Amino acid sequence: MQLCLFTVVLVLTGEGLGSCSFCSNATSVVEVDAHMELYIFRKVRSPSLYSCASECLMSSVCMSFNFETKTRICELNSNRSDLVAITTRPGFLYSDINNWPKVMNFLMVVPCGSSTSFKVAINITPTTVNQVSIDVRGGGNRLYQIGFRLDQNKLVFNSLFSGVWGKEIILSPVPLAIVTESLVEIRLDQGMYMLAVDGSSINNFTDRYPNEIREDVFIRGDAILTAAHITI
Repeated sequence: MQLCLFTVVLVLTGEGLGSCSFCSNATSVVEVDAHMELYIFRKVRSPSLYSCASECLMSSVCMSFNFETKTRICELNSNRSDLVAITTRPGFLYSDINNWPKVMNFLMVVPCGSSTSFKVAINITPTTVNQVSIDVRGGGNRLYQIGFRLDQNKLVFNSLFSGVWGKEIILSPVPLAIVTESLVEIRLDQGMYMLAVDGSSINNFTDRYPNEIREDVFIRGDAILTAAHITI
């Protein structure tokens, strides 16, 4: 069995292309040991830097944020670094929110050729009450689609082949929450797509088109993607 691992630490642009041995990081959007004083209008506890960024993205006032790595305190600022100075402060991370994508469109190519079995693992944080969707695609078709409809509290499974949608499978409640990072895992094995969120099994979906070549996995929606990989 071939083993290929694709890893993304942080998506920094609106779109990304995955392949074997590709990696990027957060150094271009985050300043280490930096802090903005005087313009903090809100403090919240956040489990991660990315959750802190999500808090800022959801606020119409927030222009930047400070994140204390030890205490996990997130400080939202009403100004940004090109307008006011930031200071040196050990233990803090600083970032201007305009460097972060508000709507994610991310593409991962199934590496090392197509396969009838693979595993996708994604760390994702929804930023608004809208839809986040994941498509396994091939030949211009959506062979397997998961729609996390946070606004409707529904989880929808379907497929689109030759322009025709199949029968929807609908579950409730939706297993994602705003500003909460979750691990979403999709595994295709022996003709079955298996979905798990944060280690809990959610649904098994029979592969409707087992003879089709799976080319890529497309993720889109109002969310921050902090890590992703495909294993064959």
